[in-house]
Amino acid sequence: MEKDANLVVPALVEVIEAQPDPRATWMEALPLLQRIGPKAEKAIPALLQRLKAPEGVGGLGVSLTLVAIGPPAVDPLLHVLSTPLVKSPGGRATTYYVPDVHDVVALVLGLIGNPAVEPATERLESMHANIRVAGCRALTACGPAARSL
Repeated sequence: MEKDANLVVPALVEVIEAQPDPRATWMEALPLLQRIGPKAEKAIPALLQRLKAPEGVGGLGVSLTLVAIGPPAVDPLLHVLSTPLVKSPGGRATTYYVPDVHDVVALVLGLIGNPAVEPATERLESMHANIRVAGCRALTACGPAARSL
């Protein structure tokens, strides 16, 4: 399967992006992406959309898939971590707290570990506070791996 990632990943992304999916059959694609690992990086945008979905279905599976993809997911995850969680359905702003996507993303970065340390450290020098905070949260989640600073 790993050798055919260029053929398999786009098909799995289509399954993940399928709307509506009341039975959440898209989650069946996650173990396959986990097996593919870093070569499944083209699935990252679709996985992040599912992770940020207000219904929060499949968060654990999506998180484990992003960890399996590893280093290619670090920059997109840091971007999510530095973005305010506000969505405006129908012109009315709603802030989502459950699940707290920032907490989940920080945890995923911590599980990725060493590959997340340098990009997170670079965020500390940003002129934007939200980006610095994202770097801090990611480094905190990395735990002992962040001591190499």
